[in-house]
Amino acid sequence: EITYDFIHERERINTNLFMALINEFNRKMKSEQKQIFIEVYGDKDFSQRANIITFNIINKGEVINHNMIGTILTDIFGIQIRTGCFCAGPFGIQLLNLSSETVCELEDQVSIGIMKNKPGYCRLDLAFYFKEFEVNYLVKALTSIAENN
Repeated sequence: EITYDFIHERERINTNLFMALINEFNRKMKSEQKQIFIEVYGDKDFSQRANIITFNIINKGEVINHNMIGTILTDIFGIQIRTGCFCAGPFGIQLLNLSSETVCELEDQVSIGIMKNKPGYCRLDLAFYFKEFEVNYLVKALTSIAENN
C-alpha cells in the first residue's frame, strides 16, 4: 500500500543517498585539488525540506550553463530535469548571490535579446518511485558532466 508516510520515507532515502554521493564527489575533487564541484542550494537539512534539489555545477570557478547541463542530461543520459530561474526571481538572485550591479547588467542584456548570460540553475525531483540504481545513475551523469566539461 502506498501511503503518505511511505512516499515521504522513500523520498527521504533517495535525497539522503543523492546528497551522500554528491558530497563524496565534492570531497574527492577537493582532495585531488580540482576546482570542480556540484553546489546544492538551500537548507542542507533535508529532513526539513522537500526532495527537490536545486543545483549548479562549478568547473574552475565558472558555473556550467544550466541549459547545457539539461540538454546533456536529456540527449546523452536520458534524464529530464528543469533548468532556468523559474518563477522566483528575487529568491534566485539571493540563491545565486548576484549583486545589484550584476542584476542590472543582466536585465539590460535580456531586454535586448541577449540570453547567453542569463543566470539560472538546475532542479530535479528525487521522486519516491526512484530506485537506488537510478539515483546512482543520476549522480554518475552529473559527475561525468562536471569532470568532462
